[in-house]
Amino acid sequence: RLILTKPLGLGIIATAVKRGLAEKETADYAIQVMSALNRNAANVIAKYSIHACTDITGFGLLGHLYEMTKGSCVDAKIYAEHTPFIKGAAKLAQAGAVPGGTKDNLEFLAGIVNFADSISPLQKLLLADAQTSGGLLIALPGDKADACLAKLKDECEFPVSIIGEITKEGSGTIMVV
Repeated sequence: RLILTKPLGLGIIATAVKRGLAEKETADYAIQVMSALNRNAANVIAKYSIHACTDITGFGLLGHLYEMTKGSCVDAKIYAEHTPFIKGAAKLAQAGAVPGGTKDNLEFLAGIVNFADSISPLQKLLLADAQTSGGLLIALPGDKADACLAKLKDECEFPVSIIGEITKEGSGTIMVV
């Protein structure tokens, strides 16, 4: 299973702040997310048999997941509806506050990430958003995921979710549904 320890949307919100588009509440929350260390999550997962882990930064969730899947010769599936986003990020992206890095990420991932027809262009941007001080993306055995998730929820101050799974041996392909 794949667990994410912080919500996405930091790059979009940072861009919106620079352009004077973000509401104070959204900007303040994004600053809290970026300021929070991944130490608590790291301490929790140190007690589990983790297959892989990375922090989500400039390559966005999908870019960092691709690094994991390609390097491990596996394919993965992401459940968009289970992926946490910062409230207001989608609205700001719709207003055009999308960093160039996010657009570059999505362009790079063409042919690597297959999106279900139900995934909107906006969702694609949010999943590829270039983060600053994002959360951890953790791959661990499915039979340990629920216990790890419960401990992470106890120790982390932001939404933590199982957002996907490794599906099979492969070339690193990612399916988003």
